[in-house]
Amino acid sequence: ALLVPQGAVEELQGGYRLFVLGEGDVVQVRSVKAGARQGSLWMIEDGLNPEDLLGAALSTCHMLTFLALCAKSRIEVTSYGDQAVSVVDTVEKVTSVTEIRLNPTIRVAPGTNVEKVVELFGKAHKYCFVANSLKTKVLMQPTVIEG
Repeated sequence: ALLVPQGAVEELQGGYRLFVLGEGDVVQVRSVKAGARQGSLWMIEDGLNPEDLLGAALSTCHMLTFLALCAKSRIEVTSYGDQAVSVVDTVEKVTSVTEIRLNPTIRVAPGTNVEKVVELFGKAHKYCFVANSLKTKVLMQPTVIEG
């Protein structure tokens, strides 16, 4: 199961659809089985592809590692949102996830050193155990907003 923002889920005639950002930043619509709600998040129990889940695992591990590094550095992160994109390709008759893109929007408290935030974001990749388990290329393009 995966928790997603309620705004990404649409209820239509008793079914649920999830809007997923795909390759080339194209929105794809997936029919999913939605489960319990936790605040503004919905649990998606079925309907996602393995590559979506791999991207979500990397994104979550990276976020948690990043937030821990920020806490140790006394940097206040006020919000963090990411929509990881997994690219699937076939090379020499073997299909695999060839690239995962992390594109988070990170909001920090006023007066925060944005360069330090970007540095910690890069450092988080080194300590993320999911990242260390992958041979897939990972592109990281954080947007940091102060204030």
